[in-house]
Amino acid sequence: LRSGSALSRVSGSGAVLGSNAKSSSGSEKKAREARHKRFSLRKDVQRSVVRAGIKEGLKYPRNFHRVGHCGHTPISDLVHVKKSSKTGKHYYGGLATCGSVWACPVCAARIQEVRRVELAEGMASAYKLGLQPVMVTLTFPHTRKQSLEELLSAQARALYLLRSGDRATKFKVATGFKGLIRSLEVTHSQKSGWHPHVHELWFVSADVDASYIRGLVLPMWRSSCKSAGLLEAGGAGFDDHAVDVKGWCSTSDYLAKQDSTDHWGVDREMAKGVTKKGKKSGRHPFHLAELAADGCRQSEALFLEYVKAFHGKSQLYWGRGLRELLGVSVSSDEDAAKGEDKPDKLIKILDREEWKLIVAHDAESRILDLFETRGVDGVMRWMTAPEIPPGMTVQ
Repeated sequence: LRSGSALSRVSGSGAVLGSNAKSSSGSEKKAREARHKRFSLRKDVQRSVVRAGIKEGLKYPRNFHRVGHCGHTPISDLVHVKKSSKTGKHYYGGLATCGSVWACPVCAARIQEVRRVELAEGMASAYKLGLQPVMVTLTFPHTRKQSLEELLSAQARALYLLRSGDRATKFKVATGFKGLIRSLEVTHSQKSGWHPHVHELWFVSADVDASYIRGLVLPMWRSSCKSAGLLEAGGAGFDDHAVDVKGWCSTSDYLAKQDSTDHWGVDREMAKGVTKKGKKSGRHPFHLAELAADGCRQSEALFLEYVKAFHGKSQLYWGRGLRELLGVSVSSDEDAAKGEDKPDKLIKILDREEWKLIVAHDAESRILDLFETRGVDGVMRWMTAPEIPPGMTVQ
């Protein structure tokens, strides 16, 4: 961690709040460290939110954005520790949950894992119905001077125009188009600023070729972008880069397009366009949050601009009637973020003072480690002496 108490930075096989090497496999330790990174980054995001709230003169700075209370503020006097019946991992209940796939790395991980399963179910159903999933990526020119809100507004207009009128109707007939799933994503580069773009799954007839689809879509997308004012930044290279189409797409093809799995240590591809680390030419929002935590106020301003611009937007959009056609039930972001299931086992109830002690030591994720490796007794021993044991290495 870049900030917080020394206790939150303890790691290693012998640490009271670290992973137990004897009882944890390499994959379990990797998963716990990934969780620790998400919890740590959420703390960093919350610090940015609090600073923004103070700057705006809010009485309660955490109210600047709902992520300010996520995993921090109890909704009652008791906090529940539960064990997932599906994964065997422990988690907290009874805390405020923001359900923001954009601003919160913890909620994003939970939501996007649910979305991964929903997408896999939808694509499996599509193949059974004889439909071809086609992955389409749509981009457009932009400059550093353009605000993210401005670009998102123009992008939404261009996407609307792409699917309006006689051309769109003829396209659907020519390709046997049945519907789409859209994933919204954005990166930022020092050279060219914000770069919003979409990855879409189009479900079309099995006998349609990807190059044929691109040939139809490219002039339509160019015209839509021009009408939406997105070619004012210049159209050089538009025909080469603005439209990419891949036929017979598999689940991993689509999800891998949105994610670099090394960032969070996950061992399978997920719908994680929000949380992936971008290439050197494009930084993803949570990378900006990491830079902000290291003291870069420009990155913090950019991250807060992003949080404001994406408020209320859906990361994954299912076209009208597609869920019914594919027989997929899609949960809300809020429900997905809670990650609770009725069969989950209640492990321990923490009172308000116990929770305050954990928060004061920035130990939320490490306490979950302790529950998983040494049980309730190990946690209660820590409660009586919440300090770094002698001889421990602090990173």
